[in-house]
Amino acid sequence: MLSFSLIILLILSFYFPTATQLWLCLQRYEYKYKWPFFLLTISHLGSTLFAVILVATANNNYAELKIWGTNLIPLVVGIFFYANIIKNGKKFFNQQYWKFILAFNAPLIIHYFSQFVLSGSDRIMIGYLQDETSVAIYSLGYSISNIILIFWNPINSSVVPYIHKCVDNNDSLALARCFYIVLVIVGVLCLSVSLLAPEVVAILGSHSYKDACYVIPPVIVGTFFIIFYSLTANIEFLYGKTPRIALMTIIAALTNIMLNVVFIPKFGYVAAAYTTLFSYMVYSLLHYINMLRLHKERFMNELFLIAICLFTIVPCIACSLIYEYNVIRYIVVFVLTITFIVLYKKIKNELFYQK
Repeated sequence: MLSFSLIILLILSFYFPTATQLWLCLQRYEYKYKWPFFLLTISHLGSTLFAVILVATANNNYAELKIWGTNLIPLVVGIFFYANIIKNGKKFFNQQYWKFILAFNAPLIIHYFSQFVLSGSDRIMIGYLQDETSVAIYSLGYSISNIILIFWNPINSSVVPYIHKCVDNNDSLALARCFYIVLVIVGVLCLSVSLLAPEVVAILGSHSYKDACYVIPPVIVGTFFIIFYSLTANIEFLYGKTPRIALMTIIAALTNIMLNVVFIPKFGYVAAAYTTLFSYMVYSLLHYINMLRLHKERFMNELFLIAICLFTIVPCIACSLIYEYNVIRYIVVFVLTITFIVLYKKIKNELFYQK
């Protein structure tokens, strides 16, 4: 059971650091990264150091002090920004703002809950329909596949204002260019991780987890489609039609659950990786269609878009067929690396930056 002090910390941490996030969003939209970088670096380093000092000088309650030490500095920073907002805003209740916020965000509660179901139902159902060992193996492969999202989330913070600026300026060429560049780079990263899956699993898990490498290719392609969804969602959110957004995510989550019920008992936990991949393909496709209906302009060459998707899906899935042949995999990695370096300049000049 949580202690009273941790409950207080939990409440405060939900409330005040939001002000810091609002300030960071404003800085990103204005392409100001110096102060956010400085603030986040000092805050994270200070939190780590403060937590170490508290734990090192304590006689008991180490876990509680560690949690307080980690969260106290971000909390103080959040209180500072919150006080600044109150000082400059000078008004707690603005009917227009509250009405917009509630109408915009209420459907998103369902959207994000469905997103949680979509991303987590496979592991829950593996545990229910099989056993905990299968969950552990699957979870390792799933976690490795999500490494790309760790790098994508901060990058997306910079991509969002750029996409919004392109939409505001009706710059379809720049918008398409952004989509193409991101998807090509992510596709290459997905293929690289798929090829080196046995080595990554060997580093992060013991020999008993070696079968997790067969989970990585389909799940990492699912990560590709998560990023594809993120790009389309950046435009969807601009139009404020959040009930549509929630509906698309609900359909994808239900698709995943139904497919898991059918295929996990028959083919085991590896089937969950492929049902998740298919569900994320449905997820990104539905949101892409919704984005086109809202934006009312087909700014991308869809044949080229399909080609990018196929050249990500097919090679990544095919990687699982050569995991036992290390020499072949290393040759493929070497050839792909050289090819990417040679063609990078040509792709950048002739495809992405053509007038």
